[in-house]
Amino acid sequence: MGRGRTTKPKVRSAGSADRSLGIMIRTRRKEIGISQSELGDRLGVSFQQIQKYEKGVNRVSVARLSEIATALDCDISLFTGAAKGDAKLTPHMEFAASKDGHDIITAMMRVGNPELRRSVIALARTLAEAFPD
Repeated sequence: MGRGRTTKPKVRSAGSADRSLGIMIRTRRKEIGISQSELGDRLGVSFQQIQKYEKGVNRVSVARLSEIATALDCDISLFTGAAKGDAKLTPHMEFAASKDGHDIITAMMRVGNPELRRSVIALARTLAEAFPD
């Protein structure tokens, strides 16, 4: 009998859709105010594994995504938009998921006066124009 050549199936590495999904997971986790360690405890994994999911380094299986949604008290459909095709991260998404973005959004949500909020936005625009990269 001849030996057949076997090839390993190609496994797609983590890509832009995985990074988009990770950002959505991180955003939801921060939204409800839990740490990576706490989410890891809820899922039975290390905080390092949560970091890898959030950075898009490790792919998230559908079963794991369902567990994450449950742990983050949301429906899995919150995340499924990022898993379609080659989702592109926008600079807005990346910034909103960063610590600075989260802090700014949280602070702005606490400003109840719409006029004051618009003034803060105008100040931020003025500063951005005066001090570009």
